[in-house]
Amino acid sequence: MKIGSWVAAVAVAGAWIIRRAMQEAAAQSKTASDTGYDWSQNEMNWYWRCECGAQSRGGDIKADTEYNAQRHQWRKGTGHPMPEVYQQPS
Repeated sequence: MKIGSWVAAVAVAGAWIIRRAMQEAAAQSKTASDTGYDWSQNEMNWYWRCECGAQSRGGDIKADTEYNAQRHQWRKGTGHPMPEVYQQPS
């Protein structure tokens, strides 16, 4: 019987170690991204507006909104100001 209780103790200790490792891995995955992209910047909707009165039609992710603002500037031609990109709560 002593061997059985020793095996049970090792199994419990092993399970505890595995559980702890999984908790640490989960905590790291919440704080770090494999790509390095900061997803928290997309917690709000992004829009753009221009001095000429044009504006975006809806919220989007930041990188897409910046690109759409730049496309507006390109369409208007040389000397047109770059639209302002801003956030609003979703």
